[in-house]
Amino acid sequence: MIQKYFIVLIFLFFGCNTNKNQNDKASFSNEPIRNLEFGFTLKGIDTDIYKKYGVLTKLRLLKNNKTIYEYDNIDEFYLDSIQAYVFRHDNGNCFDVLIEGPTSPNKNELNQIRICNDSLISTFKIPTFESLPKNLDEDENLEVAGVWSWFEFFGENADSTSYNPILYFEISKNGLNLDTLLTVSKNVEIYGDFYGYKYSEKQSQLSSILKKFDLEIERINK
Repeated sequence: MIQKYFIVLIFLFFGCNTNKNQNDKASFSNEPIRNLEFGFTLKGIDTDIYKKYGVLTKLRLLKNNKTIYEYDNIDEFYLDSIQAYVFRHDNGNCFDVLIEGPTSPNKNELNQIRICNDSLISTFKIPTFESLPKNLDEDENLEVAGVWSWFEFFGENADSTSYNPILYFEISKNGLNLDTLLTVSKNVEIYGDFYGYKYSEKQSQLSSILKKFDLEIERINK
């Protein structure tokens, strides 16, 4: 039986434009707030920028009105357009909250914030997800998967490319965690060896690996 889990998924297209006119300003609320599940709230901190342009760079994550984490992003974003996820652990006291961090011109990343008993435990970055959760390895739990970056090509005939591993994350009673076995085995299938969990141009690959890579992304998105 698939492990019970709770998840909130909000997939919206990301866009950012600071060239708002005066008529747009009237539509922006003074308190930029976005409510998530299980008592979590995202609240914009840099309200002066928000009032003027309708965008943010700073957020406060609250649970039941208690500040848990403050997030400062380099690039501007719309509060309603970033991906936000909440995974609740089976014990009911721990959560993984994921907030998308726009990193233009690079591929966006997710900030995974682990919270137990309303206290911050850890934060780290993971790739944005390619699809909704599904069973990618035929075990009892669902998985999500993502990649760090887009491919770059080099060489006279663009016959070389970067090492861009697909990372797989399992949703279980312990929240969202990297599935190391699936990550290693699938990347060995694509690249012939495992060169780590991070994007690397130093571990250059033949462009021909893209055929296997694309087939795996296709499988993930089915």
